[in-house]
Formats: sequence, C-alpha cells, structure tokens
Amino acid sequence: MDVRGYFEKWKEKGLGNISKFNLSNHYTTLFDDKEEGFEYMFKEMGIDIETLKSSNNPKLTTLLEEIDDEMYNVGYLIESFIINNLLVGRMNRNFLEDVKLELDDLWSDVEEVYRRIVDRLGSVKMELDYLTHLTTPTTQSSQR
Repeated sequence: MDVRGYFEKWKEKGLGNISKFNLSNHYTTLFDDKEEGFEYMFKEMGIDIETLKSSNNPKLTTLLEEIDDEMYNVGYLIESFIINNLLVGRMNRNFLEDVKLELDDLWSDVEEVYRRIVDRLGSVKMELDYLTHLTTPTTQSSQR
C-alpha cells in the first residue's frame, strides 16, 4: 500500500464510517449464559422451557416478541454509548470522568430494561401456568 492508500483507508475506517457501526447482530449477547444459554432466564422464573417451546399460544408469542424488543433495546443503548462516548468522544482532561458519568446513566437505563424483561417473563410464567391449569384434568373427590 502506498502513502495515499493509508490516508484513504483511515478516512474509510474513521468517523465518516461511524454510521455503519452497530451491534444488531450481537444484541442478545448480554442475555446468553455460557453454560445454559438463554434458557437460564426462564429457569430462574420457574418456566418449563419445553412447555414454552411447544406452545403456539399467541399471547406467549407476543410476550417473547416484547422480550426480544427489550433485548434489542439494551443492544441499542450500549451501541449508542460506544458511539457517543468512545468512538466520537474526544479525549480531554475530563474524558474518564465524563465516560464514567455516562456509563452510570447507561447502567440505570439497562437496569430498567432488565426490570421490564423480568416483568414480561413473569407474564410468560402466569400464562403458561394458566394454560397448564386449563389442560390438566382435575380430579373430583366424592364426599358422601
């Protein structure tokens, strides 16, 4: 590569290319446990994974879609933080302090999204329990 080539490469890989940076292919990473995958979230809530996976219930599908949207939201929050504070932010005397403040804000936002995911997981559990109750035959004891 010649000298001009380096300058063209740097321009291509610099701020002019920042709009192409995204985490959309990695947005579920924070929810993926190394040993148990995504199932750990459901196990923690007492949700039977196989029952959930075999369900065609539209309400459960909607709840999982909402959980997926929230996971994507976390990825977007982290992506925005990286772009605005690490890639586009300028180094100055207060850089680390500024980034720490922004990181604290990011963490608060992520915690709020996690709470919404836990709420939706609770709704999944309730819906599955309700469906299981509907399909489980009840025995009636005869008392005479």
